[in-house]
Amino acid sequence: MDMEASHPSCPTAPVPSYNHKPALVHSSFLSLPAVIRKEIYLDAGLLSNEEIDLNGGRRFDYDWSPERPFQVSHDLLLTCRTFYADILPILYSTNAFYIQYRDKGNLERLRVLSPGAIALLTQLTVHLKDTCRDFHPDHGIIRFPLWSENPLENSCQATIIEWQRAASHIVNHIKPSILRLFLICDSADVATAQRVIEPLRTTPTLADCRIRLARSPNNSLQKLAREVSMRAKGYTSTESQTPFRFLDLPQEIRLNVLEFTDLITPLREVEWSSEKKFSLRFSALICGKIKFQWLGRCLPPRYPACQFRKCWHLNRDNAGCFCHRHHAAFSSICQCWAPPTSLFLVCKDLHHEAQMVFYSKNRFVIVPPAEKCYEPVRSTPERLDISIFLRDAVPPQGLSFLKFLDIVFPPFYDDYLRDDDPAYQDWLQTINHLGDLANIPVLTLRVHMADIALHPEDAPEYRTNMTREDAQTIVNSYERAIKPLSKLRERGLNRFFADLTLPWVRTAESIRKRGDESTYIADRREFQAWGERLVMGRDYDSTALRIGAPDEPQWRVSAYEHYLL
Repeated sequence: MDMEASHPSCPTAPVPSYNHKPALVHSSFLSLPAVIRKEIYLDAGLLSNEEIDLNGGRRFDYDWSPERPFQVSHDLLLTCRTFYADILPILYSTNAFYIQYRDKGNLERLRVLSPGAIALLTQLTVHLKDTCRDFHPDHGIIRFPLWSENPLENSCQATIIEWQRAASHIVNHIKPSILRLFLICDSADVATAQRVIEPLRTTPTLADCRIRLARSPNNSLQKLAREVSMRAKGYTSTESQTPFRFLDLPQEIRLNVLEFTDLITPLREVEWSSEKKFSLRFSALICGKIKFQWLGRCLPPRYPACQFRKCWHLNRDNAGCFCHRHHAAFSSICQCWAPPTSLFLVCKDLHHEAQMVFYSKNRFVIVPPAEKCYEPVRSTPERLDISIFLRDAVPPQGLSFLKFLDIVFPPFYDDYLRDDDPAYQDWLQTINHLGDLANIPVLTLRVHMADIALHPEDAPEYRTNMTREDAQTIVNSYERAIKPLSKLRERGLNRFFADLTLPWVRTAESIRKRGDESTYIADRREFQAWGERLVMGRDYDSTALRIGAPDEPQWRVSAYEHYLL
């Protein structure tokens, strides 16, 4: 017996075979790790982090291309069960889906989605009826090329029923806190809107819900959109049977509360003109850009006011516009400022306190009726807008609260506001009216002549071609407009600023004689001091007050943007 061969630790050596072939290792794509398979799917054309049109194809956009059509993703999904299990979560959880109602049966594409696919959805946008056709790339409307002339009416039974069936199918299979659902349906009336949003009243909690029910603001429809959106996000109604008695609070607390409402505008500045009445101007058209080259989205820490305007700029999901200022809509990201008209209509006491906050906490800039304040006028109007504002638009009680007032006079070609003009006599009466009713000692008053302080090469032609005599005519007009304000000094005015531009610095003669930039700045400052002393006396010097002077008004910033860009 061979002891070595039988010992378990000494196995018999195998006999060499020159015909032996190594065994083949059977492997397949499905044996690869899931993370590797995912990368291969994506390389093969599986869509991820895209916008997918359920009507067919990818979303219409400027850079649309058929490089990775949805058909590839669909084919991969139907390859086999393993592919299906791998691809379904990627396709439906990482992409944003949207659908537009086009014709009968269109919304059936929502009903054919499987319960498993619906449970994975993270974003779905439905444009049931879109009547907004504003061509504005940042507005999101260009991404939805189909719009309708007329809103949805209650008589459109087939459309409403088809939507209700599709919406019920989606709602029944939603996984809580996963889906962001956006609905745009511009409706003709509240009854129609009620039928449209009915299926959403029973939806599980949504990650986000934005609803638009009309193209133009409408209080009833806006309230309905807010109610359904908040309920869909899991917020219960805060309305109680017993209303909170706000007026029982001490006045100091009430005023403090009102300061957190839209009574104070984002920039603490309100423009008024006879054409637009009370309005806001945001001059940051190039915010985040240099000469129209995009540098990135506006960051509220850098531009705090941007978060209170054009909320579609913050809307990077391209779901459309849900701005409550422009539409009857509700969106959690919309903080756009809107006139707080309702606060003035509650009762007499609240009306008084709302006036106190509105007129004392904002700066009021009275501009000419033209869209661009720096556009020249050829004649004096029958009444200046500042006269209309102070004597007709603002109630006497409101004048007593004014603390910051800017008056903008337009540039002009020749003589303006002559002694024999009715507008000039009306202006003199307005100054007396302001002195009688306003709290002049707390008022900061600034007068702007809307000529822009530009270098001659950037100046408008009507200023570069003037003669020395023309320039003196303009200076005389400045004096006529400003000097009567000296009556307010007798009433206690102690903060007055004149924003004036030397009208002659752009003439050919001045350009030849012009020295360095520091000389020009000194001359302009002296000219402004001349205007201020017309009102405040020869000993007045606003240099020390400039530290506390208001920032440049929005119209002036937009004027610089116009000329320099």
